[in-house]
Amino acid sequence: MGLVIGGGASLMLRETLRVRWLRRHGVQAWGVITAIRTDTDGDGDLQHYPQVNYQLPDDTPTSGEAMTGSPHSCVYEVGDEVDIIHHPRDPSQTLVHGHDGIANKWAFGFAALITGLTAALCIATGLASLAVQ
Repeated sequence: MGLVIGGGASLMLRETLRVRWLRRHGVQAWGVITAIRTDTDGDGDLQHYPQVNYQLPDDTPTSGEAMTGSPHSCVYEVGDEVDIIHHPRDPSQTLVHGHDGIANKWAFGFAALITGLTAALCIATGLASLAVQ
């Protein structure tokens, strides 16, 4: 059980670091929401992913999709202008301001820390119970 929880913590930490890197080193641009893609997550909950068209610094038109889904609804509608940050080498990796708040470094970082500590506690408890036998 501790290994499963630890795996979840490492995935959250990876996502936190990826979003943090993108916020620090990404390229800012303005774009327009062209569609809202919906999908279900691992629990079957509906997630919304805004898709956005924007221009690269060399004026090449391109598109991307929000890196994280938002449950239940999307704060944006098709046609809304948005501020985005995209990866300099892979413009399809896009953070949409106001939508990707769920990828907040503090929230994800704190969740990864709590999940990791829970995993460590589960593993320590399991090892202690083996040592007693």
